[in-house]
Amino acid sequence: MLQDLCRYLRGELKPDAETSAIQSIIGYGIEREELRDEIFVQCMRQATNNPNVEWTERVWLLLCLTIVAFQPSKLLYKVSPAESTFAESEPKVTSLSL
Repeated sequence: MLQDLCRYLRGELKPDAETSAIQSIIGYGIEREELRDEIFVQCMRQATNNPNVEWTERVWLLLCLTIVAFQPSKLLYKVSPAESTFAESEPKVTSLSL
């Protein structure tokens, strides 16, 4: 799963393979509830303070698709006040949300 995520973020995949990687990552989360928080955390870690704008945009797309497919656990949801810190560290995200 993490290899798929890294290859997708780097843009190493052709469009069809990119779609397959996204489907694979989301599929892991749908099939295995214990991986859902890991997927969210890895996406958030990759998006936070990432100097590569293209990678950040890719991870935000993946994060949007995963949140539609499944929700984070209640434990991760409770920790999400870190979300405000995350949004503050990503000025582009704040401007996109307006």
